[in-house]
Amino acid sequence: ELPVKLKKTKVRNRYFNYFVFEMDGRFAMTARISKDIWNGLYDFPLYESEKMESIETVINNYNIDHSNAIIEDVSKTHKHILSHQRIYAQFIRIGIKSNSDQNEKEFFTIDEMKQLPKPVLVNNYLNEYIF
Repeated sequence: ELPVKLKKTKVRNRYFNYFVFEMDGRFAMTARISKDIWNGLYDFPLYESEKMESIETVINNYNIDHSNAIIEDVSKTHKHILSHQRIYAQFIRIGIKSNSDQNEKEFFTIDEMKQLPKPVLVNNYLNEYIF
């Protein structure tokens, strides 16, 4: 008998806009606790959009305090393929002057970040731009 071809899982596109907040050489990272991908791993604060959007739109939708933040760099778009998802991610590096509006975020040194469990996508960005 030949194997029966099962119904193919639909692959969906996701658009991740990561905010790489940096303050005094430390970076904000959070543990993913939702029932989504990468549960328990650390990544940067995230704004997920329905499509690729301009940096201005992404920043306005995330409510960045412009008086306390400076956009330092925007990465190229990284494509990460999972079995049922295609993730298009861009990393927006933002310098924070003070922690006044970022109280819910935990900041880590580079050495501490190296020890955290991270998704391959985030680790690749860190190796290319930060470490």
